[in-house]
Amino acid sequence: SSGINAEYGDPGMGFITDVLISLLCISCCGAIILLKLPLSMAWLVGFILAVTLECLVLVSLLIYLQKLRKMCSSNRPSIPWVSRNVISAGLLLLPFMVISLSFLVSNELSCDHVDILMSLYFVAFLHGINFLQILGLMKIVLLMLVVSCLSPVICLTKPFTTCYTLPPLDEGLGYYGYQLWDIPLSLCLFLKLICMVIRTFELRMRLNFSSSIDAEQDQQLHRKLRDQAYWLLENLIPSHVLTELKKSGSYHRDHKNVAVCFASVVNFQDFFDAKWKHGHESIRILNELISDIDELLNIDKYSRHIEKIKTALGCTYMAASGLVHEDPDHIFVMMDFLFDIKKVLAQFNRNTMGFEFQMKYGCHIGPVASGVIGQSAPMFDIWGDTVNIASRMMTTGIVGKIQVLEETVDAIESRYSVEKRGKVYVKGKGEIETYFVTNPKL
Repeated sequence: SSGINAEYGDPGMGFITDVLISLLCISCCGAIILLKLPLSMAWLVGFILAVTLECLVLVSLLIYLQKLRKMCSSNRPSIPWVSRNVISAGLLLLPFMVISLSFLVSNELSCDHVDILMSLYFVAFLHGINFLQILGLMKIVLLMLVVSCLSPVICLTKPFTTCYTLPPLDEGLGYYGYQLWDIPLSLCLFLKLICMVIRTFELRMRLNFSSSIDAEQDQQLHRKLRDQAYWLLENLIPSHVLTELKKSGSYHRDHKNVAVCFASVVNFQDFFDAKWKHGHESIRILNELISDIDELLNIDKYSRHIEKIKTALGCTYMAASGLVHEDPDHIFVMMDFLFDIKKVLAQFNRNTMGFEFQMKYGCHIGPVASGVIGQSAPMFDIWGDTVNIASRMMTTGIVGKIQVLEETVDAIESRYSVEKRGKVYVKGKGEIETYFVTNPKL
């Protein structure tokens, strides 16, 4: 999940931290032995080898992680699980080896020296808790192995047998001293405590890791839902309007020169059959046609100038140009768009068996007002006489023809051929001279 493939946290930097703490522990133990115990050349060589090994592991890890970070894009490079556990097991045992070597190669240890060594053993046990990148069960097994090996060594080695014996009873002080078996017993009891701490740490870290994964999954789901909601808003509301809504919470504008078009499937009801899968299949077919028209808006020149307003009454496509960029040539882009819709319809009818959709087209250019209405379900729309006339051009038009008025002809006649239709009655306007846009001029 997002580069997290360790038991706990960041497996790369976490493992380096473990090695650093291990190096600090073995260095401190070695320094105390050097200062407090008789120096032995064999022990010194073993100690230097142990520290060198720790340093080599640390440098190798840093080089490996740096190369891995360059090779992959992940900011959280990881170390293989087996490698982490094997290396950690070796580093966990190193302090015990260094401490044990100090009395195995020396015959000049006093009881005070033995007390120091026993204290260092307990420090080494605590050091075992440090390795968070190794399985808790493996740590417990390794520490049990250490206790099993140390117990006979302590019971059979001269410094311990000499110092940990039962002195004569002092009736006045009531003091019996230590017996030899007290040391293995103390180690076992301390190991039990360490095992409880290790288990608690592991449960807590696993819970923390699980919570982190759940939180990351929740964040991914939140981002996905947010992106889906934003995508839905962008499809309902133009991006420039959405930007303004984020800033002020409302949007309304007046536009002086906007081209509005309507394209309607006039015979959809002839193909709609409520008995055919309850009408679902007919609606699916219509949706495919509208989606094919929407695909045109992915073309650069259309996406720059044209905004889909809505699909009115189920089968009427409404779009406008000139809302964003005040480019006088946007009317030509709108005409190209209408001719491309005719091509899309022809291709759709060829590819769809049993359907022969027909469309009428109307377009007009002029001033409009735009705005967003509603809070719970906001909708972007445009209003004005230009919108009404464009709608009337569609409803009074002829199938397959793009009907316009003289104002639109004046704007497009330099690039498009037009054909005079004659006077047509338009509701609210009376008899008006209309024209058909036939084709682009070569």
